[in-house]
Amino acid sequence: MKRNELDFLLTELLPVETSHMFTYTYFYQFLLNKKEVMKEIEQKLLKSKYSKTPIFNKGWHASPLKYFVNKGNNDLREISILNPFSAVEVFLFVRLYSNEILDTLNKESGSFSLRSHKKNNDLFYKSSKGGIVEYEDTKEKKDKFTKALESSGIYFKLEPYSTLGHFYNSEYWFKLNSQFKYFAKIDYKDCFGSIYTHTFKWIISHNTIDSRGFTNNNLYSVLDRLLQHLNNSISNGVIVGPEFSRMVAEILLQHVDYEVYNNLIELNLKQEVDFNICRYVDDIYIFSNEESIIEDIITSYKDNASKYQLKLNELKSVTGKLPFVWNDWKGSTKSFLTILMTRSFYSDEDIEVSYLIKGRNFVNYRNLASLKEELQNLLSLFPENREKIISYIYSALFNKLRKNKKEKLFRKNATTLEVEKVLEFIFYLYSFAPTFRNTRKLICIEYLFREELDQDLLKPLLQKTVKKYEHIFLYANIADIIDLLPVFSNNDIELSILAEEHIWSTIYKHENPLLVASFLVYSKYNKKYFRKIKNDLDQLIKKNLKIITGQKDILLYKELWWLFIYIDCPYLEPGAKTLLQEKMNYLKNSNNHLNHKILNILFDFLSENNGSNKFMEWDIESYDIVEDITYFTYERTLFRNNEKDLYSFEY
Repeated sequence: MKRNELDFLLTELLPVETSHMFTYTYFYQFLLNKKEVMKEIEQKLLKSKYSKTPIFNKGWHASPLKYFVNKGNNDLREISILNPFSAVEVFLFVRLYSNEILDTLNKESGSFSLRSHKKNNDLFYKSSKGGIVEYEDTKEKKDKFTKALESSGIYFKLEPYSTLGHFYNSEYWFKLNSQFKYFAKIDYKDCFGSIYTHTFKWIISHNTIDSRGFTNNNLYSVLDRLLQHLNNSISNGVIVGPEFSRMVAEILLQHVDYEVYNNLIELNLKQEVDFNICRYVDDIYIFSNEESIIEDIITSYKDNASKYQLKLNELKSVTGKLPFVWNDWKGSTKSFLTILMTRSFYSDEDIEVSYLIKGRNFVNYRNLASLKEELQNLLSLFPENREKIISYIYSALFNKLRKNKKEKLFRKNATTLEVEKVLEFIFYLYSFAPTFRNTRKLICIEYLFREELDQDLLKPLLQKTVKKYEHIFLYANIADIIDLLPVFSNNDIELSILAEEHIWSTIYKHENPLLVASFLVYSKYNKKYFRKIKNDLDQLIKKNLKIITGQKDILLYKELWWLFIYIDCPYLEPGAKTLLQEKMNYLKNSNNHLNHKILNILFDFLSENNGSNKFMEWDIESYDIVEDITYFTYERTLFRNNEKDLYSFEY
C-alpha cells in the first residue's frame, strides 16, 4: 500500500527531548483533511522548481522554540522545536526533493557513512473513507499509535547501522579491530552549530568564494535557503534535535568524505586494504596498519573540512594501537550490574521463589550501603560518562523488571520499608544524572511498579522519596526534568516550597512557554498556588504578545509560540484568552501568496473548533500519563524487521 508521506512531519521533525505535553499529532490530523489545499501548494511549488522562479524564497523565515538539555557531561546542548509553519515547509521540500536527497546520500563510492538512507517499506497502511490513510492495527489506539511515531526517525530506513551501538556490536566492527594495527577516533567540533548554510552551494560550485551561476532550485541551493528559514534567518548553524537535521548534515559530511577518499586514491591507497574509515554522523573511526597513513587521513580530513568551515575537535581525538579498550566505562558498569543483579533479584532458575526482587536485601543497610559505594566508585572512575553509566543501569533494570518471569515483583508480605528502599535506590541512581533520557527511564520504571503495587501504598512512598531527593530539582537543568511535573500532578505528588520556588523562578526568568505550561499543570494540586501561577502566566502572555506588532515576517517573532501553545489552554483567565484570540484575528489574513496559504492553514487550525486540541495535551487527568510516556518511549517498535529492533532498550 502507498504510505502516508505526511508522516515525515511526525517522525523526523520533533526532537526526542520534547516535553510529552507537546505534540504535532493534532496538527498532522488536521493536515490530513487539507489534502486538496496541500496538493495545490505542492503543484505550484513543483511548477516553480522547474522554472527560473526561486522555490522557497521570500516569506518562509520562522522562529523555532529553543531550549537547552544536558548532553550528559554537564555541558548543555541547544535543542529546537520547529515552528509548525516550518514543519510544513520541510514536508513540502522532502516531497519535491526526496529522490535527489536519496540519490545524493547513496552514491556508490567515496562515502564512509554508516547511516545510509533508504526508502522504508516496513510501514503498513490501509485506506479508509475519504482517502485518508490509516495504520493497519490501530483501531483502539489510533491516537496513541500516531503519537508514538513522533521523534521516531523511521521515515527513511537507516542501513546498515541505525545506531552507533549496532555498529559496536557488529561483526564488521570486530573484523576491523582484528584486521588493522592502528586506529584514530576523531570528530567534528560543534558539528551542527558550525555548519554554514552557504557551504551547501559551495559543494556544487567547487569554488569556496563564488557560487553564482548555478540554478536557484538546485537541491544544494534550496537547502541553503531552507536551513536559514528554519533557524530564524540565521546562516550559521543547523538546528539541533530533529532527525531531518542529521539527514541534511549527512549531505555535507559525505562530501567531505568524498574529498578525503579522492586524496587517498591519489596516494595509491586502497580502501579495505591500506585503510578503512567509518563515520557515524560526526564521529569518524580510522583504521590502518601504518601510523603514517592514519596521520595522512587525519590531515586530509582537517584540510577538506576547513574548506567548509568545519573543524576537528582535537581535544577529543584519540589515536593508538589495536586492540584498544573502547568504551572503557562499559566493562566496569557490567561488573557493577553483575553485583547489583545478584544481590537484588532472584534468577529464573530459582523456581522455589515466585517473586523477583530481594526486598530484604535493600532493607539491610550494610548491603545497600555497599551497593551505593560500588556505584560511587564506578562513577568516580568515569566522571565524563556518568550519564551513560546511569542510563545503561536503568536499561538493565527496566529489562529485568519488564521481562520478569516470576509471578510478582515483590513477595506477598513485603513490608512498606522494603518497597521504600527499592524506590529510594532507583532515585539515588537518578540523582547522579537527571538528564532527559534518564527522566523518561525513571518514569517507565515507576510504571512497572505501579502495575503491581497498590496506589495507596506507592504514592506516599513516592512522595517521601521525592522529598528526600529534592536536591535533584534544585540543581537539575529544568528542561531535562520537565516530564516529571505533569507526572507529579497526575499522582498527587508535591515538591517542597523551596524546590517549587526555584523551578518556577528559573522558568519564569527564561520565559519558555513550554516549560511554563508543564509547571502550570503541576501547580493545580493547590487552588491558591494554581491561581498565583495563572496570574504570572497572564502577565507573561500579555508581555510577549505586545511585542508582536506587525504582520510582516510575523513568523520571525519567537513570541508567537505563546499563541501556539496557549490558544487552547483551558486554564487561562478570560482576559488572557481574549487577548490571544484578538492577536490571532489580527494576524490572520487572506494573502494569496503561496507561503501565506500555509500560514492560513496554520491559523485555521488554531482557530477552528476551540474545544479541540492544538499543540498541547492539557487534559492529562483524562489518561494515564505515566502509562502514555512508557508506551511512547519503549513501545515504538512498531515497524520491526528480523535483524534488529530500532528501539531496543539497550544503550
